[in-house]
Amino acid sequence: MSGFASEEYNSCKTWIAAQIQAGATWEQVKNLCVSPEFIDRELERLKYDELIIPLKMDLNMWRDLVKDIEGSYSPIVEMYGISADGNSNTLPIPTDSGSAWVRYKNSLLGKYTRKPKMSEAAVASIEKNSHWILNHIKRDTRAAGPVKGLVMGSVQSGKTANMIGLVSMAAHYDWNFIIVLSGTIDNLRKQTRDRFFDDLTQSGGVSWHILDRTSNPDYMVDIKTKERYLLEDLHLNTYQDGKTSGMWMHRYVTVCLKNSTRLRNLIKWLQAKPQRAAKLRILVIDDEADQASVNTRKMKEDLDEEEQERTAVNQLIIDLINGKDHEGAPSKAPFQAMNYISYTATPYAFLDENGHETFSFPENTTRTQKYKQFGNSVTIPVIEEMALFMLSCFKKMTKAQANLLLELAWSQDTITRRDVIESLRVSNNRANYLLRKMKNAGFLIPIVTKGRGAKYKAGVTRGTKINIEE
Repeated sequence: MSGFASEEYNSCKTWIAAQIQAGATWEQVKNLCVSPEFIDRELERLKYDELIIPLKMDLNMWRDLVKDIEGSYSPIVEMYGISADGNSNTLPIPTDSGSAWVRYKNSLLGKYTRKPKMSEAAVASIEKNSHWILNHIKRDTRAAGPVKGLVMGSVQSGKTANMIGLVSMAAHYDWNFIIVLSGTIDNLRKQTRDRFFDDLTQSGGVSWHILDRTSNPDYMVDIKTKERYLLEDLHLNTYQDGKTSGMWMHRYVTVCLKNSTRLRNLIKWLQAKPQRAAKLRILVIDDEADQASVNTRKMKEDLDEEEQERTAVNQLIIDLINGKDHEGAPSKAPFQAMNYISYTATPYAFLDENGHETFSFPENTTRTQKYKQFGNSVTIPVIEEMALFMLSCFKKMTKAQANLLLELAWSQDTITRRDVIESLRVSNNRANYLLRKMKNAGFLIPIVTKGRGAKYKAGVTRGTKINIEE
């Protein structure tokens, strides 16, 4: 219903999303998540104390709102941790009647069937979210490197609709190959594939090709026409003169299982013809990014990040994003564009300073699984809080380690990298880092500067307390 499309109801929708995400039922949300005898009191509180519900809204209006968005709503989503160069695009929302986005938008609103799939408010939210993300991904990443980001939504929030909205807008602006990484169960992957097929193949000036795997890793097959595709068979034409009329843009989508064999075959197919691969503008969408994509292996302190042993799926996703071939070797020609956007709607718990869980895991989740799932699936406020806490810990640790090194230097006149490793029980990399920080700050003076035999003496008088941070 269009009556709830205005911005004054955004706080209501955010509150509803939070309750659903926390496990409330839609019936409970209709009753403000309190017992019947407290509904009136809670309504007043949310109006006057919390400023969530507009003053003009009564209980009947509230329930109409909840009913309007129940089943397929699209709350405000956020991009977190985007790794672009800081410059955003200025691409407008497509308005051409033949564009994929306009066709998809009209389909959601029921303009072709008179049976709306989503409310006007939900579609408006998808449009806003998709457009924001569109203007933060890049059509050419060869110089700056791949763009990576995380989109946070809520449970049952129309996440797939948001993904398809982004894909339909991206198709309008020359992103020509879409990869959807979808879970670890093939039946669910097929459901996602079929959803993209149903929602995209009615798109005006765009000829969509939903490609699927075959038993032969050299070929992909169009699920509609059954036509086989090598990489060189793709039509990689671009949007011409701002018009779709009279021409067809070919756009390709493949939905790949998070399975090492299938990922490896996909990479092999994409890299089969380097000069052809160099014309691909790729958008990777990692659906349910907390599932399988996260590296769950223990990191080794004595190895740099690029040297760490990772799970097979995690490593292959990294190789895909970084343009490496199926054996992990650098590609002979980089993709014209590589954008990786992960989507998740699953919050997981963490422990506070007292060891108490402040968010809830699903029942019967083992302690090991809790830690494995703790990755990019955490809600943004939790990530921010943990990042601040970890930063404060690093600062305190570095200060303490620096003062211990000075004490060591005063006690034995000179110190070496080996002395730092053994006395502080830190890795080789950490020892080098501390020595470099203290040398640059003037707290240590190098005596011997060559390689492993490097020696340092204290650069300040005995008893000096220093405050050095990360």
